[in-house]
Amino acid sequence: ILKEADFEILLDSTWNKLENIAISNFVKKKLNGMKFINGKMGAVISLVAIAPTDSAENYFNEALKNLDETKSVMRFSDKLIDNKNIYQLYEFSCPSKKILMILETPKLTYELNKTHYEQIINSFLIKC
Repeated sequence: ILKEADFEILLDSTWNKLENIAISNFVKKKLNGMKFINGKMGAVISLVAIAPTDSAENYFNEALKNLDETKSVMRFSDKLIDNKNIYQLYEFSCPSKKILMILETPKLTYELNKTHYEQIINSFLIKC
């Protein structure tokens, strides 16, 4: 079960938090986690804790081919685009924890808010 003590993320007051919520988009099976919703931007950030020995590929159909080890170990997918939205899948890990993140953003306003989304992703820190 994901707790706020497990991570840090910098979100302003336009983001609303929903805890213990079913996450079903882009996952192979429903998971319980946390969602942050920004009605103004139409964006959603979903977070789910998985076992530290588990892998994102057991939950996502997409491969996480990209790696960034700037703050914590972060693997992420290429951008996924459908008719209305742009999605990106992430896995943050350390030896004792692993957190999956799904970023869902409207295609129409993605470029306008791209820097903001990147700042949020870069602010995410898994606490080990």
